[in-house]
Amino acid sequence: MRYFKNALVIYYSRSGNTRKAAQAIAERLGCDIEQIKSKVTYGMRFFGFQRALAHALLKRKPRMEPLQKNLKDYDLIIVASPVWAGTMAAPVRTFFSKYKKSIKRVAFFLTQGGTYGREDALYQMRQEVGMTPESIFVMSQKDFEKSSFEKEITLFCSDFRKESREPQKKPNSIPIEVTQTKSSSVDRELRH
Repeated sequence: MRYFKNALVIYYSRSGNTRKAAQAIAERLGCDIEQIKSKVTYGMRFFGFQRALAHALLKRKPRMEPLQKNLKDYDLIIVASPVWAGTMAAPVRTFFSKYKKSIKRVAFFLTQGGTYGREDALYQMRQEVGMTPESIFVMSQKDFEKSSFEKEITLFCSDFRKESREPQKKPNSIPIEVTQTKSSSVDRELRH
């Protein structure tokens, strides 16, 4: 079990699948969420797909909008990315390049249409952020189409628990009167 005080789900999504998964994770964990906003458009038509493919293969780092959240306020960052051509989405590469020094702990959540490249994408994400993730999870297009979506998200989230910020309540106790007694040998041993 991995505990966190304050977590942030940060994601990039071109088709909407990664957004759907990121929102479900943030909701289940009760944490904040923020989208990586690229200044380069990767539309859903043919040329948007081609641009996304080229940027992924060439390991481009497209410019992005500044984040609204301060990553230093979070002890766990969950990064959700689609797999593009066997690697992370180009905007996620930009995110790591700009913000990796602000990340204390990280977890990865990938979405993917096929079966090719997830290991490479995870390896490259580890290299970009410079640390081993707390947890990794990959969800395929089939998982989105089947009723197993909720189950898969719940499985990933079951690895994390939010620490309580409320002080623990003391159990009800009965007041007792303390009187001075001779100390026993056991008491002396416990004090030393």
